[in-house]
Amino acid sequence: MKVAFAYDSAFPWFNGGIERRRYNIMREFVRTGYEVHCFTMYREGMPSSEFKRDGIQYHCCASALPESDMYVNGKRNIFWAMKYAISLPFKMFGYRFGMVDADAFPFLHLFPIYLYSKLTGARLLTTWHEVWSKEYWADYLGPVKGRIGYAIEGICARMPKAFIVNSQSTKEELKRTFGIRKGVYVLPAAIDEQEIRKIQRRAKKGRTDYFVTVGRLIPEKNIGFAIESMKNVDARLLVIGAGPEKKKLQDKASESGAGDKIKFESGLPDAELFSKIYASLGLILVSKREGLSLISAEAISLGVPVIISDQTMLPEEVRRFCISIKHGSFTEGLRKMAMEAKQRRKEANRKSGAAIRLFSSKRAMPVYNKLLSG
Repeated sequence: MKVAFAYDSAFPWFNGGIERRRYNIMREFVRTGYEVHCFTMYREGMPSSEFKRDGIQYHCCASALPESDMYVNGKRNIFWAMKYAISLPFKMFGYRFGMVDADAFPFLHLFPIYLYSKLTGARLLTTWHEVWSKEYWADYLGPVKGRIGYAIEGICARMPKAFIVNSQSTKEELKRTFGIRKGVYVLPAAIDEQEIRKIQRRAKKGRTDYFVTVGRLIPEKNIGFAIESMKNVDARLLVIGAGPEKKKLQDKASESGAGDKIKFESGLPDAELFSKIYASLGLILVSKREGLSLISAEAISLGVPVIISDQTMLPEEVRRFCISIKHGSFTEGLRKMAMEAKQRRKEANRKSGAAIRLFSSKRAMPVYNKLLSG
């Protein structure tokens, strides 16, 4: 059977958690014997607008905007979403698929995909990493634009035959916000188990003196709080990621008095990224808003401590593996983590097996096979 996945960016040309998760699941489809297609946007580094990699056939509907234009005043550029939605049908309508799985956000692309599913009979699934409330939309875009965004999200919540959600809390939000009660499947599967095992075998062991935080440098990730918390901690912080907040965060590091402890890196190859995470004292996650957090699931599966604030937005599926520190005592908690690094690492190693079983992308196939046969 031919299956398709649709989103405006794709791993490894855009290295985000959503993109990595989808890539891992697409590879599981390939390993199972499906013909897999991915409809995305062209980015620098891709060999062409039509190509095959790792058994996945990529179709680039249009060229993505430069990464510097991805956000406007800290908000996702709506013209990016519009460009993808308008260009998508010109590629997709030339093919026939048994299933199309589209990530819900930023919603506009779901309209042509819904039309495609109605005209061809393809089973439409949507994957939801978050559900945005009316209040969050208003805070994000303002009262008028926010109302429009919320209305569009509500319409899109009525389109699919079934929903894939990354956590029980996302399922509950779909029910609470839009009254969706049926056809919702919780699937925290995200990591490539083979890749995790390979990293564990190859990674160099040995004590280091740094914590690490990984993700797009945007306000929601709250990296500034992590930087400020390092001032009186006898350890360094490695900030891995790119985004519109980078210059602001670099300035904050200098002003905080912890500037000599903070290092910024980006564009790391996977092997180097995971090597740095594996060697760290722990991964810090203090996001104000977060979905499943693939990087946290990967770190936990590697046996690396994941340190969160008690105010970190994270689903219970991931949170239960993490070390939670009170927000107002975060510096003291990090200081203690650095002193107890060996013990904390042993505790994290004991959790890794259960995490791999929960988060392995292999778990995706029974769910998708059920949906495809239903």
